[in-house]
Amino acid sequence: MTAWLHCLLGVAVLVTGTSTASYQRQLLVDLLKYYNTNERPMNLINQQPLEVRLSVQLQKVIDVDLSVGEMKTSVWLSMTWSDYNLAWTPARYHNISSINLPAEQIWTPDMKFFNGITPEKVEQTLTFVSASGRVMLVQPRSLSTVCQASGFLYPFESISCPLVVGSWTHDARNIDIKVDKSTLGETGDVGTWQVKNIESEKVVKVYDCCPQPYSSAAVTLHLRRRSTLLHLFRIHIPLIWVVIVSLLTFCIPCERVEIRIVAGILLVCGAGWFQSSAHLPSYFTVTHIFCANMIVALSLSIAINCLQMALQENSMPQGMTQALRIHLGKALASDFALKIAMISKAEIEGPPRDKTGPAAIAQFLDRIGINLVAFIVLLNLIFCCILPWIAS
Repeated sequence: MTAWLHCLLGVAVLVTGTSTASYQRQLLVDLLKYYNTNERPMNLINQQPLEVRLSVQLQKVIDVDLSVGEMKTSVWLSMTWSDYNLAWTPARYHNISSINLPAEQIWTPDMKFFNGITPEKVEQTLTFVSASGRVMLVQPRSLSTVCQASGFLYPFESISCPLVVGSWTHDARNIDIKVDKSTLGETGDVGTWQVKNIESEKVVKVYDCCPQPYSSAAVTLHLRRRSTLLHLFRIHIPLIWVVIVSLLTFCIPCERVEIRIVAGILLVCGAGWFQSSAHLPSYFTVTHIFCANMIVALSLSIAINCLQMALQENSMPQGMTQALRIHLGKALASDFALKIAMISKAEIEGPPRDKTGPAAIAQFLDRIGINLVAFIVLLNLIFCCILPWIAS
C-alpha cells in the first residue's frame, strides 16, 4: 500500500512539473512571438516618457590614478522599467507570476557612462520580468572613468569622483530617468581607498551635439586614501629619519665642521633620491614640498659650515675675512641678531678683541645654522604633515 502511495505521489509531481513547464513554454511563445527588441515601450494612453529607475551599487574601487585623472571601478547598474508588451494574466498560465529572460531577447535601455574613458565591460545577465510587465535588469560593469581630483595632500588626500550614467540616444522626451539611492556593496569598502559617502542626483542637461535635453544620474563617490603600514615604511619613516639626522648633525662640535659638511651632503643626496624615487606619485604633493624644503635647509646648513671652516682655517682672502668679521661683529652687537641666534650677552662678554674673533663668529654661525634648520623643519612638520592629516 505504501509503495502505491509513493508511486502516485511521484506521478503527481511529474505531471505538475510537466504542466508548469508547458505553461511557461507557452508563456514565452506568447510574449516573444511578435516582440520587437527595437520597439521602445511607451504608455499608449498619455504618451508620457518611459520612466527608468536607476541605481548604482559600488562593488570595488579598483584603482585611482590621479596623475592621469582616471578611476577604475566595478559596479552593479540596476535598471527598472515597465514594458506593456511583457505583461500577462497569471491565471491563464498556471499562476506563473514572474519569469527570467535574456536581456538580448527584449528591449533594454541603452545606458552608458558618459564620463567613461575606455569601453565598458558589461556582463550579460538575465532580466526579471513580473506579470505586470515590470522589468528589472542588474548588470555588473567594469568602468574606467574620468576623475579630475587633486592629490596634493598625498598620502592623506580625500577626493570626489563622479559617475554619470544615462541613455546614449534617447533624450528626456523619450526616457525619464529616476534616480534611486546608490549603495555600497559588501566588497566595496576594501583596498587602498575608503568610501566615505555616495551621493546620487538627477541631472538634466543640453549637450552641444543635440538641442534636446538629456536626463542622467550623477553618482559622486567620496573617497579617502587609507594610511597603511606601506606608507609608514615608504614615506613617513624615511622623512622622520632625515629630520632627526639633520638635527643631530649639529651635535658635532664646531671644530669638526668637516664631518658636518659630509653628513649634510649625504642627507641632501638622500632627500633628493627620495623625492625622485618611485615611492612618491608622479604628480605634485606636499611630500615633494617637504623634501624640497629639507634640501634647502640642509644646503644652507652646508653653506654655513663651509663658511665656518673657511674662517677657522684662514683659507679666505684677507679682505673678505676682514669684511666678514666686521659685518658679523655688528650683528653680534645687535640685540635682534643675538635673539635670533639665541645667544645671551653674557656669552659674548669679554675682552673687546674676542667679540669679533673666530670663536665668537663660529658660535654665532653655529647657532644661526641650527635655528634655521630647526625652524624650517618645524614649518615642514606643521604644513606638510600635521595640517594635511587634520584636513583629511
